[in-house]
Amino acid sequence: MMALSIDAIYEYAEALIARKTLDGGQIELRQMQRLCEFLADLARQADDSANAQRFAHLAQAVKGA
Repeated sequence: MMALSIDAIYEYAEALIARKTLDGGQIELRQMQRLCEFLADLARQADDSANAQRFAHLAQAVKGA
């Protein structure tokens, strides 16, 4: 059994955003945007600027979709 990692969460979110962008899943995209914003805030609180930036970038990508 593999442990869940930040990289795995990021890759899953990125793939889901790409899929929902193609499918036109606006509700799911808004949910993913909020989730990515939450994860960016959580990373900032943990002083993890690299992951904060990664998830903030994903959230911005959803806004532009």
